[in-house]
This record gives sequence, structure tokens and C-alpha cells, in this order.
Amino acid sequence: MIDVKEIINELKVKLGPAVSEDVLKAEVVREVIYKESDLLAVGTKLVAVRKFGALDVKWAYPGEMNAEYPVPEGATAEIAEPIEWTEFNLTLKKAVVRFAITDEAKLRQLGNYQLQFSRRRASEALAKKKDEEILTALSNGAGNTVAADATWDSDTADPAGDIIEAISKIFQNSNILEAEIQKIAVVVPAKVWAPLHKLQEINNLKQSIKDYLEGSYGLKFYPSRLLDTYAMVLVPGEMTAIHGVLDTRKIPLVEEIRRPEMGATEYVIKQYFATKVVPDTSDGKSYRICKITGVSS
Repeated sequence: MIDVKEIINELKVKLGPAVSEDVLKAEVVREVIYKESDLLAVGTKLVAVRKFGALDVKWAYPGEMNAEYPVPEGATAEIAEPIEWTEFNLTLKKAVVRFAITDEAKLRQLGNYQLQFSRRRASEALAKKKDEEILTALSNGAGNTVAADATWDSDTADPAGDIIEAISKIFQNSNILEAEIQKIAVVVPAKVWAPLHKLQEINNLKQSIKDYLEGSYGLKFYPSRLLDTYAMVLVPGEMTAIHGVLDTRKIPLVEEIRRPEMGATEYVIKQYFATKVVPDTSDGKSYRICKITGVSS
């Protein structure tokens, strides 16, 4: 739930006491759409969202390091081997969403309603673009792949076995800790959401595959219409992927424009973002992600 009053108070502090009501209103619309789109999107729950003050971001990730133990009293630890560094480059790209509030809506005293519903649709549109960016990056960056025994809507399907095999792949090839299994996420095509909820007898209890895996392994399931024939199992967080977002006051990220030819007030909202997997390999793959192919036809 978004607290609009809290957003208003934060913006008043950020923009200063001299900010006009029109500017404040437009900034509130922008901020609410930003926050609401993050809540609606699946991808923002899977990656670390980080704010940057520039469009081009660059740094380097260190590879695995060695520690020496035990070091005898009075002794010096051996000089560590050279660390391998992997460059991380991210260029934020622009998304734009726009809508208008008509004069007729204001005359009918329905301007606030039109603004509210338009804002919601704008949030949905922006959330879809974020999911396209994030889920594509995660899919392209998957360092592990397993094949489903059968499509998950078939009588011979074994979704639990397929997901557990994917988790095993992640454990074998990455350096995640056993405790991180409680954070593992499973992203599935929306069309196989129903089979995962089908009741069956597991451990002498009538329960769904989804409930069984959530209860036994602490997994979190997310459906997405953007996935088609494959599912993804991954460890969410900053060591898997980063979704960078521009945070700046150097350019306007929302503009309120009078459109006399339309008889309307238009809002144009911009947000710059991009997603990149934190690589474990030279070709940009992460072993903390595993694709399950063939879950749907």
C-alpha cells in the first residue's frame, strides 16, 4: 500500500518550501507511479534495485578470494593470489508513459477520478516494461539449465522434481549458502499457475505442489505472462542481478503540459532504468539462476 501523504511530506522536504502546488502535484504523480509500478512488477522482487546519479555506470566485481586459517601466533599470512576482476557496465535507458486529464472531466468534477485511474494504468504499463527488461536479463543470464520431464499440465509431469533439480544445479555450481535456500524464487509462466495449485496427495496430505514446496523449502512463487515455455529458479538479490534506476534533479522526470488542441492537461512521466546480471562467467552468466525448459508447450 502506497502512503501518498508520506510521499508528499518527503517531496516537500526534497523540493524545498518554495515549491509550487502544480510542481508538487506533478512530482507526487511521478513518485506514486514509480512506487506503484515497482509493487506491480514481478522482476523488482527478484533483483536488487539501486539508484544511480548517472546514465552510465561502471565498476568491477572481484572473483572468489582465499582465506588462511589457522594462522600461528606471531606468523604472517601468505600473500594472497591475484584476484580476478570482472567489469560491470550498465547504461540506463528511458521509458516514457503519458496520459491526459480532459477539461470535460474537470467540469464534471471527475478530474481526480480520471487522474487516479490513469495513474494506475500508467503504473501497470511501466511495470510491464520493467518486467520485460528484468526477466529478459535474468533469462539471458541463466548459467544453469535443466529440462522438465514433461509439460506441467500433463499427467506425467513432476514440477516438484524439476524445481528441486534446478535448485541442486544452483547449489552445485554457485557459492550460495544453505541458508539462502529459504530465499529462492520460482518464476513460472502464468498458464502453468493452475497446475501448480492442483490438489494431490503428498506425504499423506492433500496439498498443492506450490504449497508443498513453499512449506518444505521456503520457496516463493511468482507467475508471469511474459514467460512462455520455461520457468526460472533463482536466488534473489544483489549478487544475482542489479536493476539500476536514475535518481537525479538535473532534468525533469515529470512534466505537466497544457494541450489546448485537446482541451486537456497532459502528464509525461519518464524513468531511466536497466538490468544486468552479476556475472560468474566471462560470457555474463550467473550460476545463481537456472532455467527449466519445456514446462509448457
